[in-house]
Amino acid sequence: KPECTPLPAVKITPDEAGTEAGTSDYQSVIWKNFSGLKYLAKERPSARWYILVDDDTFLVWHSLVELLRYYDHRQEYFLGQELRLDMPGHPDHGLSYLSGGAGQVFSHALLHRLLPELDHCERNEWADVSVGRCVAGLGVRPTHVDGFYSQPAHFYLATEQGKRDAPLGLVHDPISFHHITPDQMY
Repeated sequence: KPECTPLPAVKITPDEAGTEAGTSDYQSVIWKNFSGLKYLAKERPSARWYILVDDDTFLVWHSLVELLRYYDHRQEYFLGQELRLDMPGHPDHGLSYLSGGAGQVFSHALLHRLLPELDHCERNEWADVSVGRCVAGLGVRPTHVDGFYSQPAHFYLATEQGKRDAPLGLVHDPISFHHITPDQMY
């Protein structure tokens, strides 16, 4: 397994994100994501990779590090679990984006090209869709990577009756799981 150096989490508060103090609705999450990306690029300008994850997402660091060995951070990559917004009549209908809960990985090249656009990107009601729209505006498509999961592991496993709770089937080589409680993380 590759060695992983622990990195500190970055907490962006509503005040820092430019929203009203004490709010924690989807709009403040959008501002936190955009502010977090700016902060990461400023504080770690030479990092090869940047990742946005929710606070209830469990990451398997060695799997993430191993995955990133196959990609060139000097190219524009947006990696994670690809989803498509299927809401006829919605302005973003048909947009491919990455699940924010499963994690969104930005290459150095992509994030630094995206930075000047962040203040001009339209935001909608979902943070991950807003980020996806902004990346799509640059002409970059998301890259789906097996192993990023927007649900907990049990969601994907077979039940005792042999039925699957989700169409993905058994989990292989996980990188992330979303909706994990603090007790489940340990």
